[in-house]
Amino acid sequence: MKFYRTIEIKSNILSKTTCDICGKDTNEKEIITLIDRVEDWHDHSESYKVTRETYDFCGKCYKEKLKEFLNILGAKATVISETDD
Repeated sequence: MKFYRTIEIKSNILSKTTCDICGKDTNEKEIITLIDRVEDWHDHSESYKVTRETYDFCGKCYKEKLKEFLNILGAKATVISETDD
């Protein structure tokens, strides 16, 4: 015989995303997320630590602030065009 019990499952779900520059609530269509992954290898050891940082930007801050800042630094973007033929 099988006996069943009801359990409560707690889960984290994303309720909203805000721009890390202006703090404005954004929707999934206008958010730009940059992920920075850093691997830190320890000398004389095979162990390492991976750190991941994420930054979320609204479209306006990305275009007017972050992209402009990168241009001032002389960064050149790699442009890849995609179409949905």
